Amino acid sequence: MRIMLLFGAGFFCLLFLSKPWPAHAASEYTDGPNATARAPIVRLKRESVDELCVTRCQDKIAVVFIHGLFGSRETWLNVATNAFWPHLIASDDSFNHALDVYVVDYDSFLLRKGPSATQLRDEMAREIDALLSKKYKQIVLIGHSLGGILARAYLLHVKTAFGHRALNSFGNTITLGSPGSGASIANLGRILSANQQLRVLTPIEENDFQQLLTSSWSDVDKKRLTRTHCDLLVTRAAYETLETPPIGLVVSKASATVFSSVAKGFALTHEALAKPASMQDELYKWVKEPILECAKGTRSCGDGAQASCVEVDEPPSNPRSR
Repeated sequence: MRIMLLFGAGFFCLLFLSKPWPAHAASEYTDGPNATARAPIVRLKRESVDELCVTRCQDKIAVVFIHGLFGSRETWLNVATNAFWPHLIASDDSFNHALDVYVVDYDSFLLRKGPSATQLRDEMAREIDALLSKKYKQIVLIGHSLGGILARAYLLHVKTAFGHRALNSFGNTITLGSPGSGASIANLGRILSANQQLRVLTPIEENDFQQLLTSSWSDVDKKRLTRTHCDLLVTRAAYETLETPPIGLVVSKASATVFSSVAKGFALTHEALAKPASMQDELYKWVKEPILECAKGTRSCGDGAQASCVEVDEPPSNPRSR
């Protein structure tokens, strides 16, 4: 057992030390009680080549990519084909210029503590909230691994800050290997890395962040069904079926699909779930399908102005008190 742990530890280090690290990583965040962010810890960059939709964007869809632990913009790059997923979908003629594509990049270090998941959610809110004011037809969040967890946490912020009707703008969220009930490999990672974001990925039995997230979403879903007459949000989950040697499956099917409305497995490793080779890739086409249907009007986009969706946040009256 000790030999297996040492081997796994060595592989964990090799896997993540071999990743390309963004040039800003060493200078943007200082750990400790007097930590200061010398530059934003979360950055939102537009990747579309079309003219920017500035104010009223009812005819366009915003697609927002959110990478996972130890990731960066390069998470979405397939090195073998040089295909960068945000650029693939931004240049896809099928959408007829109906997309604004964005990439969220955030600090996630191997050997340093860095920002917590709660800090990331709050900083993401400052960046992504601005998209709500543009009145997009739909805002699609695509999160790989931890990115999917952060997407769900951000959507809870939307409900709290703006209400149920605002949530309708996010009618289609896509997660790629996101461990909704945690992953045991994160426990090994916490031994080897100081990154506090790993706590969010540990098995849910010992993960208060995910426990609160699950409980809060349960309450939101019940209220949307029984009191606000708002549609439930659709979450599509892709999961890996190929093992990453010598770890095995980084995120199990059960964990990756625990919150999903629609789920599909792909013969890919965990890392490859973020790297379609081309527009003909099965994964790319699966993610593209509901976005294109919304763009063409053949599928509901979760209209933020849904007439039947009303805000009823006060507790129901007690008949005995009347």
